[in-house]
Amino acid sequence: MIKLILPWIPSTNHYKNIGRTVTTKSGKKYQQRFNSPATNRFYYQVYMLSRNQSSKFFGSEKLTVEVDVYPPDARRRDL
Repeated sequence: MIKLILPWIPSTNHYKNIGRTVTTKSGKKYQQRFNSPATNRFYYQVYMLSRNQSSKFFGSEKLTVEVDVYPPDARRRDL
């Protein structure tokens, strides 16, 4: 059995940062978006935790996943 205890993901409001406004050749305007430092930190932590467990290869075997969720505080959240 592999057990991963992952950090809580950043909220939607803190997931992306908004960059500068860009105009395309066809005249459309949009704002660039990029990962926030909190998102990059989350991705790195998950990568490091999963990398330590990557020595096991399952091939075509069936897997069962069990997820227990423990939010960091008592606020209501969507999963």
